Amino acid sequence: IMDFTSSGNIKINTNMQEGIYNLNIRTADRYDSTAFVFQNSGIIDIENTENEGFKSVNYSGELTIQNDGVIHLQKIKREALETVNYSDSLFFTNNGLIYLHDNDSEGLYNSNNSLDKMQFTNTTCGTIDVDGRIKNYGSSTLLNQGLLVSHYDDSHINKHEFVNDGIVESDGPFQVQFNNWTNNSENVEHIALGENTFRENEILTPI
Repeated sequence: IMDFTSSGNIKINTNMQEGIYNLNIRTADRYDSTAFVFQNSGIIDIENTENEGFKSVNYSGELTIQNDGVIHLQKIKREALETVNYSDSLFFTNNGLIYLHDNDSEGLYNSNNSLDKMQFTNTTCGTIDVDGRIKNYGSSTLLNQGLLVSHYDDSHINKHEFVNDGIVESDGPFQVQFNNWTNNSENVEHIALGENTFRENEILTPI
């Protein structure tokens, strides 16, 4: 089991590859016990990467990612936040702030190519602020229990399950194509994020 924990500040600027790439690959004889845990309670600030800003790929046992701090991804040439599963279960849980702005491709991209469960959860304490497209592919479940702020003026894409039990704020109608989303709560238009907006060199405290 590999466990990576960050409670400080990580800043990456102008990288020809990915900003952070979490890769879980099985060993030949210990497939069932191979696991990767990534935990952040600090600030991760990534800008100007040629590939994905924060990429996580699972080819083995369980991959768990938990953000209790801030993940700021901006001016990324590929997908800003990409999470892909090819093997056992994968869970991404956000209890903090994820800020995805001014990126060339998708803001948030999830894809599950496995028979096992993959779930991306924005909890009641979490905030995701994105101005790009959200893509939820494969058999991935996207669950919003907190605050999801969208500044994207076209349709997001959902190929499996997208459930809102929290609040979605959008600059206009929040549109989802292919499989419709399940909205069990509020969809509020034209609400500004205000105090949670990321500003350079500012320390943000998650809700």
